[in-house]
Amino acid sequence: MNSEIKSPEIHLDKLSDATTEKISLNSHDACTVGEYECTRTFVCSRRNLIYIILSIVIFIGISSIVIVIANDSPPANRKICLSDECLRSAAGLKQTMNLRVDPCDDFYEYVCGNWAEDRTERDDGNGWMQERQLKIYRNIRAHLERDAKRFDPKPVAQAKVMYRSCLSSAGQRKAEAVQEIVQNLREFGLPTIPSFLNQDESTKFDWVVSLARIQRKLGLDILIGFEVMTDYRDSNQSRIRLDYQKPSNPLGRMVIKTDNSKTNNVTVLAQILSKLVDTINSDFNSTKYESSFVALAEKYIEFWSDLSTDLTMDNDQEDDWSLYSIQDLQRMTDSDDSFPVWDRYFEELFAPFAGAKPTSEDKLLIYRTDVEYLKRFVKLMAQQQPQVIEVFIWHRVAAYLTFHAFEEKKSKEICARNVQSHIPLAVTYTISDEKFLTDVEPRLQLMLGGIREGFNQIVLDTSWMDAKTKNATLEKALAMRSFIGFPEWVLDVEKLEQFYDGLQITKSLYIRNMINAIEFFRKKMLQSWRKNHGLRLVIDPSAVDAMYSAQRNRIFIPVAIVQYPFYYRGLEALNYGAIGTVLGHELTHGFDNNGRLFDKFGNMRTWWSAQTHQEYETRANCLVEQYNSYSLPEGSVNGARTLGENIADNGGVREALRAYQAFVKRHGPEPTLPGFDDFSHEQLFFISFANLWCSTLTPARAKALLSGDAHSPDKFRVRGTVSNMPEFSEAFRCAPGTAMNPARKCRVW
Repeated sequence: MNSEIKSPEIHLDKLSDATTEKISLNSHDACTVGEYECTRTFVCSRRNLIYIILSIVIFIGISSIVIVIANDSPPANRKICLSDECLRSAAGLKQTMNLRVDPCDDFYEYVCGNWAEDRTERDDGNGWMQERQLKIYRNIRAHLERDAKRFDPKPVAQAKVMYRSCLSSAGQRKAEAVQEIVQNLREFGLPTIPSFLNQDESTKFDWVVSLARIQRKLGLDILIGFEVMTDYRDSNQSRIRLDYQKPSNPLGRMVIKTDNSKTNNVTVLAQILSKLVDTINSDFNSTKYESSFVALAEKYIEFWSDLSTDLTMDNDQEDDWSLYSIQDLQRMTDSDDSFPVWDRYFEELFAPFAGAKPTSEDKLLIYRTDVEYLKRFVKLMAQQQPQVIEVFIWHRVAAYLTFHAFEEKKSKEICARNVQSHIPLAVTYTISDEKFLTDVEPRLQLMLGGIREGFNQIVLDTSWMDAKTKNATLEKALAMRSFIGFPEWVLDVEKLEQFYDGLQITKSLYIRNMINAIEFFRKKMLQSWRKNHGLRLVIDPSAVDAMYSAQRNRIFIPVAIVQYPFYYRGLEALNYGAIGTVLGHELTHGFDNNGRLFDKFGNMRTWWSAQTHQEYETRANCLVEQYNSYSLPEGSVNGARTLGENIADNGGVREALRAYQAFVKRHGPEPTLPGFDDFSHEQLFFISFANLWCSTLTPARAKALLSGDAHSPDKFRVRGTVSNMPEFSEAFRCAPGTAMNPARKCRVW
């Protein structure tokens, strides 16, 4: 789960509040749960239901000889839940659990020890989120493969057309695809053949105009990063954020060095550049220019090295930010009045949109370190040959366009994903169902309300917060809003067609449709950047994920995550342990080490007392030290980098458990889960939580996770959380001093 993500932003501000406040859900799709084929409403077929029951009978038969943690025998009159959802949950949990492990020694292994059996290994490992995301894309694919119907909304019909254009081979229409690429290159002021090869030193390449046009049409952050975001200190104000984009390695995963590998790097890059030129220019013979390509590659790598090395600054410097006008930025970073970079950049970027260009009254949001980056960047660009800058930008754009134009063997899932990423709300329409507006969404809102009450009680019970800070924290929790599912207005054909009015999708090339879709949204964003985008949809409805936005003080739960095993688990003990802990996780992000810096309105300011702040830091540091002690063969967890997610994990589970206990007080005890008669509902709650994080992890993925991800590896998300909870040790009767019941426990919330 993310506390903040970057994704294509969908602006909802033109729609009325009445149409954007309510969110609906959908799970009305084909699904596969383990080996059990299910109907569109997640109800398993009768034949497969028999298989499930048989597996449960076997489980019951062997349960007496495996290690389990049993409570007192349940009352003889306690009901057993035999609903389809309960049977599926029981079979699914049984399939992944390793009951030979003592849960007090390693709860993750106890719940997930058999996860990897009978599962196809992905290149980077797999888990429930990856499996369910793939299912969502398959469901989207099924909808897009259906023939367009007369009553389909126009954007839905366009999505189906775009999907078919993605599947068709561009190789059969290469000349047309090349023409599309050439047309775009020329529009960006770029040649089809780099000027360096013609040894034309008189080239007057205007890199400022070129980058602005590329940003406007394709949204590519080449050297200069650009985005519209909410002002940190005023959530009612939109700002343009500008930064320096350190260029990626032109050789992909190969590492450019200055030692003996330099010759090989030059050779490889020369081959890449020559192949690109050949692809775009059918009558060009690159073999005649081998030495020129080598010289070009040498210059390219030198320039790349300058951009990457000369602009490197101390990462330990505080990344403070300030507001600047374009004129301020011009004065601070560019002393050449004859070639004013920033005035011209914004002039070109907003050229088609009268009145949208930032004025002297509009302030750009820029980090202090980025001001220094941009200052040195402008100086470096002024010293470089125009032909070298040209080929650098040409390569980035040409590689991007040719990849999407000529990528062969695109799978149906990839094409479904591509279409969904470019026209997401049209795709969302196809997988949505109006009945969930009055069914699932209210139930999840009710669950979230109980979790909020659990958090509020935790705040009231704290001894380390002063009364004023407590009250402000409770006010923020009360003000926190939630968007669950997808915008209700998506189901309104008229509003959906109004939103996509002007989008051009034809039966032509996929690359043309892709560019049209990107340009369509870029135009929307640039034209309306000044408007308050508090109702901007910041997460894709088809993403199996969830997030909290500190600047909006809102929780976002996409419709895609409202599916088994996150929901529809039969017992509320399982639902609270699954999606309930997800809701709690996102709510707690509002009060983690980053979220607590923002008040109830989403404005960054100091609203905690100094004493409470110090007490918070002491408790947070305990978590840092705890997670620092966890390691894999590939390295150790960084407790400081993962602190926010660890705070959210720990607090979210505790809040969800309290909410479930309150639910039982209101509604009475639940039935037992078949095959789990000796397990209490608190135990089932924790098992359901751990089951969410069952996964496999390849060495490569583990290394990447440990080196840069804000989340701890899944096994430590489980172990770290339950080992901090006395409620867990009580539920599973873990003796003091066992791995899951250590003497030292860390807790913020």
